[in-house]
Amino acid sequence: MKRRRNRLEINLRERLSLILVVVFFVALGSGMLWLRSRLHHEDPTPEIEVARGENARVPLAPLQPGQAIFVNFVSEPEPHRVFVHRTTTGAIQVMFASCRRCYRYGRPTRFSNGRLICGHCRDAMPELKPGEPIPPEPDCTPVPIAHSVQGDAVVIQADAVREGIRSFFAR
Repeated sequence: MKRRRNRLEINLRERLSLILVVVFFVALGSGMLWLRSRLHHEDPTPEIEVARGENARVPLAPLQPGQAIFVNFVSEPEPHRVFVHRTTTGAIQVMFASCRRCYRYGRPTRFSNGRLICGHCRDAMPELKPGEPIPPEPDCTPVPIAHSVQGDAVVIQADAVREGIRSFFAR
């Protein structure tokens, strides 16, 4: 009488092949997770809160080229989070930490690798040159805020923030 072969039996070569396939996919998945974490690394960005009706004074000393500080005008209507950035050339930029699209969709922006990243499209936001107008259509361009440098600090007037907030609602 012939003995039937059990279909679940696999030989040594098949076992090794199966183990190698599993190890390959585990390594591939781990590599993809590592790469994703490196690409989406967020810089630790400090934040300053400003009380109702007060002007913000942001010290220049911690603002090295390519670094930023968020200023939160807590008593103002949304959007009230401001982004203060020293560019790699040393220029100071002050703008809302939201573009007119991010704000409308309720998606927060983030600061990563020296750039403000749009919460809506996840791309780096363009930087306006001094005196350049804001495009009429709501796009990823952040709204600049008037500011001054007084001594060792950047001063942002609360009135300038309120004035800038109006541009988010203008059509």
